[in-house]
Amino acid sequence: MRHESRVALVSIMIVLEKIMGGKRWQDNIGLCGTVSNMLDNTSQDAWDNIHRGLMADWPKSTGSPAYPVPHPDYLNGETLKACMNNEAKKIYHVTDDVWVGRYGELRLELAKYIFDAIDNHLRERTT
Repeated sequence: MRHESRVALVSIMIVLEKIMGGKRWQDNIGLCGTVSNMLDNTSQDAWDNIHRGLMADWPKSTGSPAYPVPHPDYLNGETLKACMNNEAKKIYHVTDDVWVGRYGELRLELAKYIFDAIDNHLRERTT
């Protein structure tokens, strides 16, 4: 994240705030795609450079860079197994609205985690 411009990172934070406030691109598009569709090109490049690493670092991550949000049925120590069995991808693609219920709440928790990581990074850069 250290090479991304402050403006791009702040733009990502603004989009994440909108998402946490209820804005969506489409019901069946997750966090990556929603953020991507709401950013300008420069900020999009920064998002592409940082989001997979931050998603992988999220404590509840499935371990899959493309499908990091676990389905609630796999939260009890089964996330790695679910990811290895390709369940994270399957569940995502058969879910009509990935933003509702516990599955949606987890997606919003991930958005908050990324927001906080960027915020902390920017605060450290200014001190």
